[in-house]
Amino acid sequence: MKKIAIIAPADHSFKAFESSVEGDALFEKIKDILKGYSEEVLLLSSLGLGAETLAATAALSLKEEYGVSLECVIPFEEQAKDYSEADRDRYFYILEKCDKETLLQTRYTAEAEENLLRYMTEEADEIMTYGELPLKAMTILSESGKKTVKL
Repeated sequence: MKKIAIIAPADHSFKAFESSVEGDALFEKIKDILKGYSEEVLLLSSLGLGAETLAATAALSLKEEYGVSLECVIPFEEQAKDYSEADRDRYFYILEKCDKETLLQTRYTAEAEENLLRYMTEEADEIMTYGELPLKAMTILSESGKKTVKL
């Protein structure tokens, strides 16, 4: 099984990707990447708002026909606490439909983001990235030595 992680900076809302040309194109690009492997695929997503949620949605859309699996990697329990109602509903819908849920820690700490990035890079065979990542994320990705595909 090929494990692919999506890492992207959290946007303020999923709305930027809904019914937009950019969002539709990104959704199709992610689907094409996930369909392009000759073996089973597991997508790891932390369900951060924006590209990570979009990637999780793409994986779910391929579950029946292509057998793509989804692992939601939750950095801390209250991740969705400050999401809008629509974003929170989408978050919990995806959690209900995913194949595996991994909770990394119960409470937010200053190390939560780094712990998430390290888990994703250690577990994944390849990494998809979107947007401008913070220096810490770029360093962790570089140290991992994993193949990275920029969306």
